[in-house]
Amino acid sequence: MVSGDAFQVHVGTKRSRSRRRVALDRSDPDALPKVHFNYLSAHDDLKDMRACVRLTRKNFAQPSLREFLGTEIAPGESQQSDNALNAFIREHATTAHHPCGTCRMGDDDHAVVDSQCRAKGVQGLRIVDSSVFPQATAGDLNGPSIMVAERAADLVRGHDPERVEYAPILIDPHWKTRQRSSATFIDLSENEPMLSEAVACALTQTRPEKETRT
Repeated sequence: MVSGDAFQVHVGTKRSRSRRRVALDRSDPDALPKVHFNYLSAHDDLKDMRACVRLTRKNFAQPSLREFLGTEIAPGESQQSDNALNAFIREHATTAHHPCGTCRMGDDDHAVVDSQCRAKGVQGLRIVDSSVFPQATAGDLNGPSIMVAERAADLVRGHDPERVEYAPILIDPHWKTRQRSSATFIDLSENEPMLSEAVACALTQTRPEKETRT
């Protein structure tokens, strides 16, 4: 227990490489599903979490925060090595209560739903929630889930999607190597080839080689 005032920071990966799975009990259809989270099963996830801890320490070391600082409670100032941080992360990491993608959309054999949210192999069933996301979003699930629902409603009713004249999609081209960005200056909304490349980049953890400023 800590006596007096304190503060904490929650950190996490937004482009986790670890893959989870949900399985049904074949012998009992009424049984709860088996959820395998597989936390930190991908080596890069652990590397990213260490970077989160170190960046948090760097932020708190800024002069403007100095008067509010005391002794680091956890993981503790003595815990500096990769091994020490790995042990702390493995002991304390948990879900952020935003799981998604268990019925992901796609055109491959492992995808559960197609591009219109229709469950493959099941007639008359659509899945419309965050479980169809092919990749976890870099933020809360509420907004994207509403967008999926709006689009699915159009699909069910046979309506064409509403056209938006200008919908900027902004990205920092150096997101993989730069912790902070003073400006996000690339708009991909009118550059379909680069947008496709950026999406592939996010899914494969590689950076687009082409960079165009607007």
